Amino acid sequence: MADKALLLLAAVLVIGLANVVTGSRHRRSDHNSKECSVHHNDKIECGYPGISAEHCHRRGCCFDSSTPGVKLCYFPLSAGA
Repeated sequence: MADKALLLLAAVLVIGLANVVTGSRHRRSDHNSKECSVHHNDKIECGYPGISAEHCHRRGCCFDSSTPGVKLCYFPLSAGA
């Protein structure tokens, strides 16, 4: 009986972890590259200095840290247009 309970617990944990990973991945891809293709001068701040990519995506915004000195977290084109 204990073996069945342990197996059930393991299955629930695996399914739960899979949902967390899948949900996280989905939030990161909510905005495609076209929606996030905003010129540096046209970016409207959606976060705060030092915001992480995860927190930015949770706000429904785009995150790009590839260019120093430019807003990291900004609204996608669909939100600003």
